[in-house]
Amino acid sequence: MNCRVGPLALRKANGSVLIIALWSLSFLTILVLQMASGIRLKMKLIERVEHKNQLRHSAEAGVLKTIHVLNWDYLKTEGQTTVNGKVLRHNNPELFQHQEIGNGFFDVHYDGQDNRGNKIFYGCVDEERKLNLNRADPPALKILLEKIFNVDEKSAQSLADAIIDWRRFAEGEIAGFYSDEFYENLEFPYEPKKGDYEVLEELFSVKGITPEIYRILTEFVTIYGDGRVNINTAPFEVLIAQGLSEDLVKKILSVRRGKDQEDSTPDDYVFQDNFLIASNLSQFVEVSQEESKQLEEMSINGLIGTSSYFYKIKSEGKFSFDKGFKTIACVYSPGEQRVVYWRED
Repeated sequence: MNCRVGPLALRKANGSVLIIALWSLSFLTILVLQMASGIRLKMKLIERVEHKNQLRHSAEAGVLKTIHVLNWDYLKTEGQTTVNGKVLRHNNPELFQHQEIGNGFFDVHYDGQDNRGNKIFYGCVDEERKLNLNRADPPALKILLEKIFNVDEKSAQSLADAIIDWRRFAEGEIAGFYSDEFYENLEFPYEPKKGDYEVLEELFSVKGITPEIYRILTEFVTIYGDGRVNINTAPFEVLIAQGLSEDLVKKILSVRRGKDQEDSTPDDYVFQDNFLIASNLSQFVEVSQEESKQLEEMSINGLIGTSSYFYKIKSEGKFSFDKGFKTIACVYSPGEQRVVYWRED
């Protein structure tokens, strides 16, 4: 018996095949588009990761180059400040500004001042130019706060007491100053440390410290070193806080900066011996008996020195074609040949 398919049935069969084919094609198209979209997302993710890695490598290269310079200089000087060393480390755009590496470059720099005001210096900054938070007493810190923030004596004293109280324990606590209630009554209470600062970020936990205060204050304070302030590199505010009179500090800075009155330039004068500072200073300017006594007492009490052993390095990795950057900040000791602090932002 012959079974014939009519024209209508044949057309229906062909239509069904066509619909299935179209659905299959649509499904495959959607699948391909989804796969392509996923591949694009993965490629963008890989590109971002690679971008960040390149920025990090650039910033890290700046750190490594600075460490090499510090080690090389330390082998020659063993930490003693020299004119060439100051220029090499602290004010050297040729070595530390826009140094190309791969597809990017790095800048190693810090904020400072010259005779015209604020300035970006290319190089690293020694920690001994700063006031040591673990060695300073309230009067020194109060004076520093008054100078750098231009606040009244009461406000500076309150903040200085809070900073010192954070690290002092038992009989060392400040008489008449009670901060524990402040910490106990916070939404998320905690206790003051009652021990030395181990990282400067601890300041964020101290009563009265805001991000803006922290940003400015950390340019003038440190936790590294033995508490001696390097008279060859310390700024005006730190030398005043350490106990020198304003007139004496002006004389020291004037002699130290040389003819051009700028720090870390080839005409600088460098003091080499703690106990000869007054004598050396008197070769250039008049030094009173009282000023000479100030310098002698500060040397005896371990408050001033002429050397530096810890250096803060801030390196930024960048690309010329976009605004992204990677910052690495660390503190390095060339004497110990080790990094004692490392932070990436």
